[in-house]
Amino acid sequence: MDGERRPKSFRLAGGEEIAAEVPEPEELVPEPMEIQIVWEDEHLVVVDKPAGIAVHPAGSTRTGTLVHGLLELGVEGGEDDDRPGIVHRLDRDTSGLLVVARSAEAHEALQRLIRSRELERTYAALVRGRPRSRTGRIEAAIGRDRKAEAEAFAERPLHDFQATHGDAARFLIESNWPLFLRAAR
Repeated sequence: MDGERRPKSFRLAGGEEIAAEVPEPEELVPEPMEIQIVWEDEHLVVVDKPAGIAVHPAGSTRTGTLVHGLLELGVEGGEDDDRPGIVHRLDRDTSGLLVVARSAEAHEALQRLIRSRELERTYAALVRGRPRSRTGRIEAAIGRDRKAEAEAFAERPLHDFQATHGDAARFLIESNWPLFLRAAR
């Protein structure tokens, strides 16, 4: 700013001159990767994403993502060149099924289903300890802990998180605990 580097916390007063170097986007190159395909047809592929792998390039992670391996499977669609075929994602440390588009038309259709909430996603979680009742409901905010980037948290009061993230920040679990308890034995 004005010919000098400033910390990211620096507040602008107005009238400053800002210069930035924007790197050229790197073309995605397919990488050999063992990907567990659960289901596929000419429009979609459903893959079992393991924990420990990023879905798409972001930040300092430019290679070794699931997208790099999916390129071999003919995924495409969407406006972001770093995310061909991707309509939803799972965090790096989360495992689960990921639905990926193989065409622009399939990508648009999946996005419409997600936006209209017609596509249902189900999550399972491990719970430490023993629940006090046979059924229950957990309602809390969820988001990224800026002090510990790699960990998710649900500890701040919901109103605190919603002030910056809105209603989309709600995380709700309703469960019949015995189902999880039987599966864990």
